[in-house]
Amino acid sequence: MRKLLPVLPLAVVGCGSEYTPNTPPDLVGTMNPRPLEATTQVDRILQVTQPEVDVLWVVDNSCSMADEQNRLAQNFPIFFDFFEGSGMDYHIGVATTDMDGYHEPYGRLVTRSGYRYLDPETPKAASIFSAMTLLGTAGSGWERGLDGTYAALETERNAYNLGFMREKSSVHVIVVTDEDDSSEITADELGSYLNGLRPDPDDVTFSVIVDYNWGGPDYLPVKNLVGGIEWDILDQDWTQLLEQLGLQAAGLKREYFLSQLPVPGTIKVSVVENSITFSFTEGEDWEYNPVRNSISFHEYVPNPMAEVLLEYQILSSDHGD
Repeated sequence: MRKLLPVLPLAVVGCGSEYTPNTPPDLVGTMNPRPLEATTQVDRILQVTQPEVDVLWVVDNSCSMADEQNRLAQNFPIFFDFFEGSGMDYHIGVATTDMDGYHEPYGRLVTRSGYRYLDPETPKAASIFSAMTLLGTAGSGWERGLDGTYAALETERNAYNLGFMREKSSVHVIVVTDEDDSSEITADELGSYLNGLRPDPDDVTFSVIVDYNWGGPDYLPVKNLVGGIEWDILDQDWTQLLEQLGLQAAGLKREYFLSQLPVPGTIKVSVVENSITFSFTEGEDWEYNPVRNSISFHEYVPNPMAEVLLEYQILSSDHGD
């Protein structure tokens, strides 16, 4: 026989209040988790250039280079436009691949109209540079561009080329040749030398305009070790090339990195120059690269000391779930 438990009366806890089971209690406090609030980030990036820039062009002056020398002379104003009137303290000089003493030899800077290199005080600089690069074709047929680079920057640094390369400048070497290289110095040795010139690796570049079938195997390893731009010398249009080289040497940037991951579609780009704010449109003026987490202008290049503003909502880990 089942034993019955006694029924106990309910005790009333507290006073002045009644509990009705069907009435939910008042909600107190906040919901958990809290609603996510978008956080806006504004990255401010100053377009800063290197105040001292030394650019060495090493130009092949052998018998097959007449057309390429002309092309360089004609397109040089595109390159020089990034320096002229910029306020930078630049030196731009020319050496040759001739290390055998035939014509303009041994890594010594080519002198024209009394100038061994261009600087902000050089009058009619583009014309003088043209004269420096129109070297003729009487140079040695055993091109030694790597040796010429080392000789110009090191062997002749405190001799014939005294004053060209400064202690705190950025250094940019650009080799123009359509042949392979016969230098004594190896690609690894020159790359190591160039990488040791400055504490910041971005302050030294080695760019090459070469025939990929001939000079490519000799010069591209140095470019890969040091960093720089490569271009096929057989390409007839050098407009884009000279622009890229000018941007690189002047330290002007078109690409800017975001400090946080953005919510897609929320990025706003503007630039402040001379107290005037300019706004830019995605797709039309710039593109976002999600892999690099950066924006890149298509054609516009902010001037030195311009402030680039990147405004966007931060993509938190919760937003990504």
